[in-house]
Amino acid sequence: MSEILYSDKIIEIQEDGILLKNFFPVLWHRKVLFTEISFIKILTPTLLNGKYRFSGSGDFKSWFNVDNSRHKREKIFLVFRENKWWRFGFTAEDNEAVIANLKDKVDLIFEA
Repeated sequence: MSEILYSDKIIEIQEDGILLKNFFPVLWHRKVLFTEISFIKILTPTLLNGKYRFSGSGDFKSWFNVDNSRHKREKIFLVFRENKWWRFGFTAEDNEAVIANLKDKVDLIFEA
């Protein structure tokens, strides 16, 4: 099992990837290995990029796991994967800890 670097009720960052918890409707978990990730875009939440998205997708391209408090979060993370059309979106309880743990693992793109 991979070492856990960060964990909250929404995500878990492990040594080899990110575990996205609780995808609706079956509440399964999905692990994305760092080797699969092209980059992660970090956005300020807006109506258009998922601020009020409880879970699922609004554009059938970005899929979010369950987070009842997404509208209160300061950052949205979009995971772009190698050679994949659709991507994963998530939020976190501690953005700074997530950024600190990801910065040496994948390319991070900060966007307003």
